[in-house]
Amino acid sequence: MPLPQLPSAFNLNYVMDTIYMRMGGLCRTVEVKGMDMATIIVYQAIPLYSKYFPKEDIVIINPSAQVPGREGFYYVKSDTPIMSVSRAIGLMDTRSTMGTMAGYNAGRNLSTVDTIQTMCSITGSATLSYTLIDHFNLNNYAAASTLPITTRFHPPNIVEFFPKQDYQGAGLVLFTMHKNTLETIGWNMADEFTTCAWLVYVQALKAIFKKYEKIQSIFGEINLDMEQFNSVESDLKDLQEKWRKYSPFRANNKRWYVA
Repeated sequence: MPLPQLPSAFNLNYVMDTIYMRMGGLCRTVEVKGMDMATIIVYQAIPLYSKYFPKEDIVIINPSAQVPGREGFYYVKSDTPIMSVSRAIGLMDTRSTMGTMAGYNAGRNLSTVDTIQTMCSITGSATLSYTLIDHFNLNNYAAASTLPITTRFHPPNIVEFFPKQDYQGAGLVLFTMHKNTLETIGWNMADEFTTCAWLVYVQALKAIFKKYEKIQSIFGEINLDMEQFNSVESDLKDLQEKWRKYSPFRANNKRWYVA
């Protein structure tokens, strides 16, 4: 008998089958299953996981997206609920460019051509050392003299740009929830999401079983074994604390470096 193969993409069926096995579903009937189990995962596990490891969507601002009568306000769309706006792309930044050289050169009494020739020259260690320092100072000048472009998200689907001007054609990176099919979650994070789904599922079972913790029968009082449910809240908090610690280091996340 051939062994089953893992699916090419992480999906909801894999998570549900894993929970079935943990609940002993191979040899007994699981209390909450099917669509009820899927609803618990979609309504609780996906929003919680996406809060720390969201799906990233890139959208382009087009002319029809502007909010009528409000400068700098634009509608944005995504195939899943939008949680926040990560950053704008394709706009001005504080990296060294030809445009910022003019002001920097004026402070040093150098022409743009002279500075370019100096920065392009790499002959000798002294020249190279001067080039790196000059480049560093140029970036500092650009950072101090360039007005940064920031955004504010207005749920559920409006983004506001600062400063107020025309941003048609600009790109935005949106943080959104993952799809219900879970195909947007990579296999490298399968264990983390499955753990989250398992904990929210056990938490839902605890609320159900709590009502029937003690059952009266003709043979006397029957007490359900609730030991496996007692620590689910603390386990879920520990998982969130771990995600809160490590989510800033996820791939493609913007980082701050302080020298």
